[in-house]
Amino acid sequence: MSKNDIVVAGGIGAGSNRTQFNDSFGIYFGLVNDSLVITNRFANDIIRWIIVDTTWTLLAGDGNGLSGLSLILLNSPCSVTFDLLGNMIVAGIYNYRIQIFK
Repeated sequence: MSKNDIVVAGGIGAGSNRTQFNDSFGIYFGLVNDSLVITNRFANDIIRWIIVDTTWTLLAGDGNGLSGLSLILLNSPCSVTFDLLGNMIVAGIYNYRIQIFK
């Protein structure tokens, strides 16, 4: 790590509060708004962390770590991307699906 490297998100240990995440399994960099979209795997949600912010915002999941098979709950999300229309596409490990969020 060079002296110019910086931490842009998290860095204070695993957890579920809005300054932490728990197993950031996959990330997507949003060039337009300079943000990271992160699969917060063990918290069972997808979050957005704008590079200059100190907390994240919830994009999908319940925000409290609850997992499940219903359409509003995620279970170990592992990958996230966006299509050309801006729809978020999420792959989940234990709910055995790929889901589009419009």
